[in-house]
Amino acid sequence: MALGSGDRLGEQQGRAAVQNTPRIDRPVSSFSVAPQRARVEQLTHWPQHVAVLWSKSPPTAVFEQLRGAQVDVLRIPPAETVELLSHLGPVSLLLVDGNDFGAELADSLAAVRALQSDVRTALLVSPDTSREALFTAMQAGVTQLVDPKRADFLPAVLGAMLSSRPRNRVLAIGAHPDDVELGCAGTLLAHRNRGDLITVLTLSAGQVGGAVRARRREAVNASIAMHAQLFLGDFPDTQLGQDPDLIRVIEQVVATVDPDTVYVHSSADTHQDHRAVHEAAVSATRRVPNVLCFQSPSATNAFQPSNFLRVDDQMDGKVEVLSHFASQASRPYLEEELIRSVARYWARQLPSPVRYAEPFEVIRSASAP
Repeated sequence: MALGSGDRLGEQQGRAAVQNTPRIDRPVSSFSVAPQRARVEQLTHWPQHVAVLWSKSPPTAVFEQLRGAQVDVLRIPPAETVELLSHLGPVSLLLVDGNDFGAELADSLAAVRALQSDVRTALLVSPDTSREALFTAMQAGVTQLVDPKRADFLPAVLGAMLSSRPRNRVLAIGAHPDDVELGCAGTLLAHRNRGDLITVLTLSAGQVGGAVRARRREAVNASIAMHAQLFLGDFPDTQLGQDPDLIRVIEQVVATVDPDTVYVHSSADTHQDHRAVHEAAVSATRRVPNVLCFQSPSATNAFQPSNFLRVDDQMDGKVEVLSHFASQASRPYLEEELIRSVARYWARQLPSPVRYAEPFEVIRSASAP
C-alpha cells in the first residue's frame, strides 16, 4: 500500500492514500501450474510498515532515515489520529515529539491505545527536552526514548517496530468475489484490528454473476477496506470443480502466504463451486494448524457450526466492506438488514450481551483463531 508522507499529509490526504485503488489491468505477481498460463494474479499487497508522527516541527532526519528504511511516515495532528487509524488499521509505531508532550498528548495517546492496545510508542528527545515532559510521558507509559541526531536512532526505531507482537497470517478462500466478505469479513476485520496479516484468495472473477471488470474492481476495493492482500484466480465460474489445477493453485498460495489460520467455504452448500473450493482447500491446507468453514447464503441445513466469533465492533465495518460490491446490490443476501439479522441470529450462541457473531465449522483447530 503506497502512503504519502511528510509535513503536507493531513487526514484527508492520508485517507485518500489508503483508499486509492491500485491499477488492476496487469498482475502485480502471478501463480501458475504451467509457465505459459498464470492462474492467479496478486492485485493488492499487505500494508507496509507505517509510523505515525506527532510533532509540530520534526527534524528532517526523522523523515529521511525512516523513508530510507522503507517505512512510511504519516505526520498528522494527534486529535485526528484515531479516525485515521479506523481507516488505516494497526500502525507499526507512534513517534511523539518530547518537546510537545503534556497532558493533552497523554489523552490522545490513551485514545489511540483504546483502538490499538499494543501500539509501540517512542518519544523523540533532545538535550532540550524538559524533565516535566519526560515525566509526563513516563506516566503515560512511554518508555522508548530516541534521539534523531544519534547514530543509533534508526536501529532503535526499527527495533521498537520489530519488538511488537508477532503478527499471525490469515488466509480466507472463496469461489467468487463477495463470498469471503459475506462469510467472514467481520472476523477478518477483528484479525486486522489485532495486527494480523490478512490475505483473500478468490478463485474466479464471477463472470456468470456480472461483468468481470466491475467485479475485479469491487474485489480490489473490498480488500483495501479490509487492509488485505488479494489474489484473484481465472477459474471458470460455475465450473471450478472441473478444473484439475484447483488444488495445486491453492497449494501455491498457501505456500506463499504460510497462514496460521484459513477460512473457507463449507461442504454444506448448494453451490457446486463452493463445494469444490471446500474440497480442494481441505486438501491444500492439510498442514495449516487452524482451518474453519464459514457460512454462505447458499448453505444448507447441514451447516453445523461449533465456533462462534463475536463481531460486535466489526459489524459496521463488514457492512461497509460489502457495500463495495455494487454490481451485486440487487441480490437479497447483500441487503444490510439481512446481513445484520444473520449475525444477530448466531450471536444467541454466545453469552449475553454479544449482539453479532459469525459462525464456523471447525476442520482443524490447534489454537483459538
